[in-house]
Amino acid sequence: MQDLTYGSVVSALMQAVPECHNTYKAELGWWGAEPPPPDPYTVLGFALRPLLTQLSKDKVDENIFRRIFGFFEQMAKSNDIQVVNLLQVSELEFLVGEPDLLSRAWKYMGERTKALARKTAKIWKCEQNLPK
Repeated sequence: MQDLTYGSVVSALMQAVPECHNTYKAELGWWGAEPPPPDPYTVLGFALRPLLTQLSKDKVDENIFRRIFGFFEQMAKSNDIQVVNLLQVSELEFLVGEPDLLSRAWKYMGERTKALARKTAKIWKCEQNLPK
């Protein structure tokens, strides 16, 4: 597995979680051709977040969440600090503020992702939201 870089994270996301692709393409239509493409923070927000929030539903597609959190673990293990920061700011800050989602997500998270989630919860002073 190749180390993720900030410049490759969007294409890696589309490969790891192809369910994001249609949302990504639709949003690019709004973005237009003139400006540069959206940055990874924006892409994770509009392409991945809707899938992530499906964890709040009773029936979830376990396969999708294994791939999402497998991708998160790859991000957490990256040697590129920008990728780790992207995961922390774009996704984990959101999750640690949503105790029910975090609790459901916890079983899919790898060890590095959990460690970063703990650190994020401590920064945001919401350690009480971490699963026991």
